[in-house]
Amino acid sequence: MTKKLNIGVIGCGFMGRVHSNAYLKLNKFFDVGHEMVMKCICDSNAKKVKTFADNWGWETTETDWRKMMKRDDIDVIDVCTPNNTHHDIVIAAAKAGKIVALEKPLSMDAEEGVSMVEAIEKSGKPNMVWRADLRLALRQPSRVRTSFPLGVLGLRAGQHVGEDRFVLGNPGIKLRLE
Repeated sequence: MTKKLNIGVIGCGFMGRVHSNAYLKLNKFFDVGHEMVMKCICDSNAKKVKTFADNWGWETTETDWRKMMKRDDIDVIDVCTPNNTHHDIVIAAAKAGKIVALEKPLSMDAEEGVSMVEAIEKSGKPNMVWRADLRLALRQPSRVRTSFPLGVLGLRAGQHVGEDRFVLGNPGIKLRLE
């Protein structure tokens, strides 16, 4: 039986739509060993988030991302918010024991990025930074599947610089995927 992976996306802007579409279609394209469940969408605008949820098929809504961190029915926090909000959300998600998926760039500066990476590593949970590189997907489709061995949740996680290393949002910040 396929394990369900309950997704919570924060942000109803363009990237929220892109990621919602990806979660809707992921299992049709790839056998990732998990069924993506669109559990909760979050945005500070209550009317906007309700309309968004109805349109994309999200089960529930929140207007405060902090409430998502306390929910036991959410496995993954996918951050699709403005760059200057990434740090606080990722730190809270890591402390809550959530898997973190983050739309690039990772952080506003290297110091924030390092603290985010340390929090994620301390949590011991899988994580990724979305970097949809369509050119790579068209030129080297086999590499797309092997670049993120924990399961394909997006086209690519960071910039591949070695067998098990990726450069995330800012130069010099490296995270080992194991």
